[in-house]
Amino acid sequence: MNSQEREIISEIFKRLEQAASQPRDPETERFISDKIRSQPYAPYAMAQLIYVQEEAIKSLNQQLEELRAEVERARSQPQSGGFLSSIFGGGSQPQPEPQRPAAGSPWGGQPQRGPGYGQGYGPGGPQSGPGAVSSLA
Repeated sequence: MNSQEREIISEIFKRLEQAASQPRDPETERFISDKIRSQPYAPYAMAQLIYVQEEAIKSLNQQLEELRAEVERARSQPQSGGFLSSIFGGGSQPQPEPQRPAAGSPWGGQPQRGPGYGQGYGPGGPQSGPGAVSSLA
């Protein structure tokens, strides 16, 4: 055990000392005592568990604060554009995401239609490739 681990365990037990004066349910206290007698390794494992959970809570709190700060920054930025900005400019519009072909699709991501529907013509005109039907024979 290094000095950091010793300090962490000491802090856990300092907090537990504060709970000593709080009222406890006698039945629950007996049940816990029985479990500790039957599982003498439990306090060690519980101290580890407490430490891991506290570190996770610290990390989540840090992430939460970062997200809150990001939201505040976004709220404090002036909003550009308005009702007429899409016609006359002045507002930034989000760029559409480029469409990628569906994996393994010979039609480049275009929806496949059932037999006879569209006769092999899609938005871009006649299709070529497996299964394409040509009505110009």
